[in-house]
Amino acid sequence: WMEQLFKHEGVCVWTDEEYAFMKNARQSWPQGCSVSSTTTSDGDPIYYDVKPVRGGGITLGLYTDTSCVVEYKKRGRNDPITVENVLGNILMSNDGSGSGDQNY
Repeated sequence: WMEQLFKHEGVCVWTDEEYAFMKNARQSWPQGCSVSSTTTSDGDPIYYDVKPVRGGGITLGLYTDTSCVVEYKKRGRNDPITVENVLGNILMSNDGSGSGDQNY
């Protein structure tokens, strides 16, 4: 579905700059449910994958099962398990930096 979404958004919705950015950044997005190096306080692993959102968009989500169906629920305001904390280093190491938009 990622190919279909990318094609639709690229042709119908995104500007040239947004398309160029996403074409470059697309390689850093998860290619399925993946285990992170983060665990809950109970020692259970945290998984991550793309997460569809209302309006046809996508974001990244954290999950507690190997199929990435059961979404992780924050355990209070100071819970360190956030998308930014868990995935920041993973995405940066997959060459997700740099817009590739050729300064549009």
